[in-house]
Amino acid sequence: MEKLNLIELKEYLLKQSVQSDYNFEVSNRTISRDIKDIRALYSIEISYSNKDKTYHINKDEVEFNTHTRLLESLDIINTLQIGGNISPYVYFEKRKPLGTHHFHGPLHAIQQDLVVNFIYQKYWKQETVLKEVEPYALKEAQGRW
Repeated sequence: MEKLNLIELKEYLLKQSVQSDYNFEVSNRTISRDIKDIRALYSIEISYSNKDKTYHINKDEVEFNTHTRLLESLDIINTLQIGGNISPYVYFEKRKPLGTHHFHGPLHAIQQDLVVNFIYQKYWKQETVLKEVEPYALKEAQGRW
């Protein structure tokens, strides 16, 4: 990925904020805190080179990061918010909802170590079964959660 010195990084962030109608400048201290937060929250390492005094992200690290899809989704949301009427320019695939609207309950159960009861139906069968589980993670498989 491209390497940016502090001035270029601040100019880039200002440009992005203007495009998002925020129009704010970022202080050196804020950049430093944000870099630490990005590392902690997204496991993305923003490296600083003392030699040429630049910041950069290892592209390979980001491509395989578990948060990449989330960041892509946030990019899409941001683009949709600032883009006005984009329907003549953006064409989405028609697809079934992924069930993400159900995330809150299972995530709460995982975080609180709760037992969950639900009616389960295999994707390809009509019969249903009452399940009782102690969930520990959410996993996507074949485009379904």
